[in-house]
Amino acid sequence: MQENQQMFGVWKAYKSENMAAVLEKAGAPWMARKMGANATPTVTLTRVDDKQIKMTTKSAIFSMDQIFVVGEIVEFKPPFQNESQTFLTEWTDDGRLIFFQGPAGSDVKNTGIKQIRSLEPNGEMLVTSIQGDVTGYRWFKREN
Repeated sequence: MQENQQMFGVWKAYKSENMAAVLEKAGAPWMARKMGANATPTVTLTRVDDKQIKMTTKSAIFSMDQIFVVGEIVEFKPPFQNESQTFLTEWTDDGRLIFFQGPAGSDVKNTGIKQIRSLEPNGEMLVTSIQGDVTGYRWFKREN
C-alpha cells in the first residue's frame, strides 16, 4: 500500500453525480438523501501519524471529525444515522485512498459503501462512491 501525500489538505466539493441513488441504495432516509446528494462539503484530510488519518467534514448541515486507522476497523456513529457504523481504510498500490463503511460488525469490504478517493491529472480529487451496483461521483478542488 502506497500512501499518497498529495491527498492530504483541504478540498471543496463543487459537483456531484448520482449521489442520491447511492444513498438510496444504502438505505438513507429521504431527507438525508436529498441533503447529502446536494451538499458541497469542505473536507480536510490530515495525516495524524503513520497509521492514522483525520477527516474533518464541514457543510451547511453538519460538521464532523473522524479518525481512521489505516488497515484497521474503527466504529462510530455518523450524523443522520441511528446506529454505529464500521469503517475500514486502506491505501492502494497506486496511491488511492479507500474507505469501506457498513453496519457495525459487518464485513464492510463486501456489504457496505466503498468510497475511493483518487487524484485526477488536473489536480482535483474524485470521490467514487459504490453501493452494490450503484455508483456516484463527487469532485473536489484543492483549497490550500
